[in-house]
Amino acid sequence: MKKKYLVHVIWLAVAIIAFAGGMYYGKTTASSSLAGRAGSFASSTRGGFGGRGGNGGGFVTGQIVSKDAQSLTVRLPNGNSEIVFYSSSTSVIKPSPASVSDLTAGTNVVIGGTQNSDGSVTAQTIQVRQPGAPGGGPNGQ
Repeated sequence: MKKKYLVHVIWLAVAIIAFAGGMYYGKTTASSSLAGRAGSFASSTRGGFGGRGGNGGGFVTGQIVSKDAQSLTVRLPNGNSEIVFYSSSTSVIKPSPASVSDLTAGTNVVIGGTQNSDGSVTAQTIQVRQPGAPGGGPNGQ
């Protein structure tokens, strides 16, 4: 009876140790995997996080170079430029709501939208970034 009890205690101890080890291994593997994915995302976007997202996303961060009635040309942090189309239904926001008239050359913006087949982006939202804010230009890039 004592041998049977001892065998059960040993098996229980082994099971607990194996479970704890598996949890520890899973935690360390998951965190290093997530770090790798973040690095992969950063390298897949043009200009790191300051460009268009990978996988055909429509995410643009940069400074407006020029504007016409339907489009913006945005200089990305890596020096490339991106054409972004907008319309009256595009939401333009600052720390408070803004309008298309707030989109002037030299303004830093973050744009979310849909990538077109020609490589341009059709904006759904344009956020005006204040200088010094993350993605907002000097000292905030």
